[in-house]
Amino acid sequence: MRNIDPYTARLRSVPLLSGSPSELRELTSLGTEVDVAQGYVLMREDDPGREGFIVLSGRASVEVDGVEVATLGPGQIVGEMALLDRLPRSATVRAQTPMRLLTLSALEFSTLLDRCPTIRRGVMRMVAERLRRVQGPVAVRSA
Repeated sequence: MRNIDPYTARLRSVPLLSGSPSELRELTSLGTEVDVAQGYVLMREDDPGREGFIVLSGRASVEVDGVEVATLGPGQIVGEMALLDRLPRSATVRAQTPMRLLTLSALEFSTLLDRCPTIRRGVMRMVAERLRRVQGPVAVRSA
């Protein structure tokens, strides 16, 4: 078994990023790790989406029309919707604590999804889970 560097090992512990070592290497070559202070605004509602973030540590609040609708923590991705549909941001996201983030530009995010099927499936699952939470319980229809 090949040794992986500590940074890649840390990313591998994030559920969304449980891809193969080659996918994690791809991610580390594309993304940029950044630290932000408590209170920092990652994105503002209605602004254009130019990057997405994977939360490595810390917590952030998600606000729509000034009302907190969710809290994000390690292993979650934020900002992906605007990168997927190229529409303005649907929420404001603010760091509740100091945070460490992996930042991906729109091009880097697109490249990651093209090259890394396991990570792509993880992003799709996360988007589907968020949609189901917003929709609430849905009755199963019989054919």
